[in-house]
Amino acid sequence: MIKRQVIVVKTYCFKLYKAKRNRKLHKVINIAGIIYNYCIALHKRYYRLFKKSLNIYL
Repeated sequence: MIKRQVIVVKTYCFKLYKAKRNRKLHKVINIAGIIYNYCIALHKRYYRLFKKSLNIYL
């Protein structure tokens, strides 16, 4: 008996309008994107240098 695991990825798309109440949310989303992209670049750089992948337990 073989058990298969199915992973479902959902994405959401929102339009943020230039309203005063959305300014802080817009800044937070931009900062989160910058941090996420930096972490991806860091993982790629580490693998390129050491031929090992980073994981949670390092």
